Amino acid sequence: MKTNSTVKLLKLSLPVLIIFLIINSCTKESSSNPAESISSQHVDNDSAITNGLVAWYTFENGSLQDKSGKGNNIIFNNATPVADRNGHAKGAYRFNGINDYMRVPNSSSLSITDRITLFAIVKVNGFYSGECHGNRIFQKGYDDNTSGNYFLGFDDDYYYNNTNCYNPVDPNHESFIGHFGNNLIDKSFGIDTTNYIKTKRWYTIAFTYNGFVGRLYVNGKLKYSDKKTITIKPNTDDLFIGTTNINDIKFPYWFNGVIDEIRI
Repeated sequence: MKTNSTVKLLKLSLPVLIIFLIINSCTKESSSNPAESISSQHVDNDSAITNGLVAWYTFENGSLQDKSGKGNNIIFNNATPVADRNGHAKGAYRFNGINDYMRVPNSSSLSITDRITLFAIVKVNGFYSGECHGNRIFQKGYDDNTSGNYFLGFDDDYYYNNTNCYNPVDPNHESFIGHFGNNLIDKSFGIDTTNYIKTKRWYTIAFTYNGFVGRLYVNGKLKYSDKKTITIKPNTDDLFIGTTNINDIKFPYWFNGVIDEIRI
């Protein structure tokens, strides 16, 4: 039986000095670029990585293009364009939690081997209730035993003390998680252990791994640190948005909500 937790994270886990902060930005593409440590920041609004991007999806005007300059464009999408967090029409995409997803082909730039930052702005509308009931904002790597896999998502396994696969989904006790690793043991991860997700609210999530420490931030606040040194072996899987992997029928972990922006 697969589990999905802080110890057995199913399919799981800026460099601190390559970081960010867009504060009260008027448009999605306006940004500042201070070389500051995110751990020194206390920000409750938009945050964005600006250095070293290999994928950047603003979804502005429904665009599926990668604005990082690496050419990692979305080649499949059946989600629905909706207004973004600032009310701009077709500035985000709604995923129905059933079969909506996006797909980005594998590339050398997405096959990250050392340091990483995963970033997304999302609004959660509901929670996947299938087996082990995880949820994925995006993921690269078939599952948590796929080398070089990384993702942002959320589940209720922290509340269930590693036993969510044996319990019904609990919509009142879901926590954001981030992950980067090779398997269940050889990984770095972060989880929000202080606040549970509220639906219909916008959240900014960032998971960073600098080669020594993994950190998870929610709305600019540090939620978790995990000291770990790992040697990453990249995978050749595509990047999926709104699910783990379209081929994983047993654990698809469909995302139900709105994604406003993604940066890797």
